[in-house]
Amino acid sequence: MREKDFTGYDIEFVVNHWDNNNTAALERLNYRLIRIEYEKAREDFITANDFFFYNQIYLSDDVEQIADELREKLHDLWVNYDLDIGSSISLEKNERLIQQIDLKRNELKITMREELKSI
Repeated sequence: MREKDFTGYDIEFVVNHWDNNNTAALERLNYRLIRIEYEKAREDFITANDFFFYNQIYLSDDVEQIADELREKLHDLWVNYDLDIGSSISLEKNERLIQQIDLKRNELKITMREELKSI
């Protein structure tokens, strides 16, 4: 738990409830792990978003448009995983979004390859 940067309160709660209320301890453990992963995804999205904006001037119009659409879909998926609001998002909706993201990533890669071939 220390490796994952759990708070002292969470560590104490899990340890104190492990023997007498294992279900509550596991729920807290899982909640914190999901929240930590969500925050990591937030940081990664911000890094990718900044990279896109800083390098936008170097992209062709086609690549910029596809990359922007991909960025928006990634943001939507990230928001869907927020524990405070994401519980109302259906699994099917997220699966469709993941498929759309995969298609956009492939489209972006193909477009960039085509542009590089023409140089």
